Amino acid sequence: MHITNNWNWSVKRSGLTFIFVLLAIMFFFFAPLSVDAHTTIEKSFPEAGDSLEESPSMIDIWFLDSVEIHSGSFKVTDQDGREFETGQPFVNEKDRRQVTVPIKEDLPPSRYTVRIDVIAPDGHPLTESYQFEVEEPEISEEDMFRDLRLEKSNPEDGVILSSSPDKIELWTTQPAEITAFGLFDDKDEVVRTSEPLVDPENPKHFIIEVEEELNKGTYTINWYAQIGDKSKNGIFYFAIDEVTSLVSAERGSTGLPSLSFGSVGGKQWAHWLAFLGLLTLFGGTWFDVVIAKKKGNQTRWKKVTLYLYGLSMLGLFLLLIERRVEFSHLIWTDFISLRFTWLTGLQMVLLTVAYWFVRKWNKPYLILLGLTVLLWTLTGHSASLRYGGVLGVGVDALHLLGVSIWFGGLFALFIMTPKEEAVSWLKEAGKSFSRWAFWSMIIIILTGIWMTLEYVPTFTLESLLASEWGTMLWVKTVLVIGIIVLAYGQRRSIKRMSSTRVRSFFTRFKMELIFGALILMAAAVLIDLEPSAAEQGVYPQKAVQGDMEVTVEIDPFQIGRNDITIRFENEPELKQVKASFFMFPSWRMENNAFPLGDGEYRLTGNFLHGAGTIYMEVEAIQANGETSIFPFRIQVPGDMPESLREYAR
Repeated sequence: MHITNNWNWSVKRSGLTFIFVLLAIMFFFFAPLSVDAHTTIEKSFPEAGDSLEESPSMIDIWFLDSVEIHSGSFKVTDQDGREFETGQPFVNEKDRRQVTVPIKEDLPPSRYTVRIDVIAPDGHPLTESYQFEVEEPEISEEDMFRDLRLEKSNPEDGVILSSSPDKIELWTTQPAEITAFGLFDDKDEVVRTSEPLVDPENPKHFIIEVEEELNKGTYTINWYAQIGDKSKNGIFYFAIDEVTSLVSAERGSTGLPSLSFGSVGGKQWAHWLAFLGLLTLFGGTWFDVVIAKKKGNQTRWKKVTLYLYGLSMLGLFLLLIERRVEFSHLIWTDFISLRFTWLTGLQMVLLTVAYWFVRKWNKPYLILLGLTVLLWTLTGHSASLRYGGVLGVGVDALHLLGVSIWFGGLFALFIMTPKEEAVSWLKEAGKSFSRWAFWSMIIIILTGIWMTLEYVPTFTLESLLASEWGTMLWVKTVLVIGIIVLAYGQRRSIKRMSSTRVRSFFTRFKMELIFGALILMAAAVLIDLEPSAAEQGVYPQKAVQGDMEVTVEIDPFQIGRNDITIRFENEPELKQVKASFFMFPSWRMENNAFPLGDGEYRLTGNFLHGAGTIYMEVEAIQANGETSIFPFRIQVPGDMPESLREYAR
């Protein structure tokens, strides 16, 4: 059978120009308007919401990873928008996650905003802001409100009573008005109480009569206090005779994933074009030189390589344009110094030198193309120390090489099939390529599993489906399984190849190429999503201080109401156990844990504020007054909506 495809060079050149223009227009139509950062701020000094008695001399920010900073990374402005002069930010050499910003002038009493604009290791921007205040010497209504909190209560938070109380008492740090008060049982039903009454001898003391007998179980108290036109609220818990869970028996489930194409924008299309062009060019050249030994339809392959070169350059160029738009506030010298910028520029230079000047020498040509592909390992997730460091870069390199040889070789086998003796060519070249494809697929699968476990150390099926990253990973996995099924059938077909089976063979061939292109699109989307959105876990699994060992378990592990069990091993006699939760920049809560005996303590209620990273501290207070603090990091699966992200700020 003859495989024919007439190539008209002038028509193809015009077609190439048309494709460039069309894809450039598509880029600007699909360009995304917002980008999520791929690192977070762990803590700061001053902290968000701090009220300082005097001006700080510097600002310290601790990030989850080391970050790149530039001339406009940190700005300090007062409530009137006046910007205060800061010194050159510097990185702590002992802990490169810490950046210090000197303040060159005293800050007068005012509310200050710290604006943060840094670059994560994988090239994504982190833009945050938080506020602190330098106090006025005189106490104002606003100062009173800022200091307003629940000082103590009766019953106390986390206490287990032996009988039903006849009243609830609250003591606040400032005189205030209790505008709302609610007492709820473990079925979330309201318990009848009186209106809060102010103690005439102490305006900070409030008394609420309980108008019905309370049964066994856990109770929730929710209060709102107001000073002027501003209000605060708080929640605490107590139990009678026994601690019962506040988690509903009917728990929500993730269900089937809902795919959103909101993550497919200009950057993803640009990544896909670059992947499709460059990986196919390198893998196809490997097939041509190493597997086919320069046999087959060389004329057709040489013409196609020009299109692959153009596709690669277009994708890389569009990525640079998109990044420049994203970082338009940076001066050119700062923009060029970004790792993503100069590495992408280096890829374009290496690719151009390889294609136009080195192509006639096979080995140097392959080496330059391979280096161009491997530079991607220095700009993706693997570039972060959090995701494997040097080992992660090496595994990512193997993954890229495996994908290139498999997909590029598949494409080249299709293109280079000669017009004459197609059957014999497919038997000879196809048999040789099938071995390379088999081992490439093994490498792709093994490295893919390793990177998934490195990026998301602990997860469940529900946590994966709760995030766009996890959902897209499932899509990619299904496509890979489809490829494996097709490849198995193709490998068997090659052994029984005849002229009557060529057409069906090439039909399945085209399906493999389509599946491969879709896998590359999934990879282009995954590279710009945050893997930790699919992660679910408490770190460390066990915290140790002296002889004490502490573990934390959360059930169910989802946003909403939870039971949090804190277990102590080798505990001394403890007077009290507290747990505090913090999510940057300003959300925090603190509650006492119920003692259950045998070193076990429990919190029940709404503690997982939202998707993302929540920092937890367990404070153990011994009978002799000594205090031990055990820090934990809770990773809650899911993508936080932008509206909630803005609300949290």
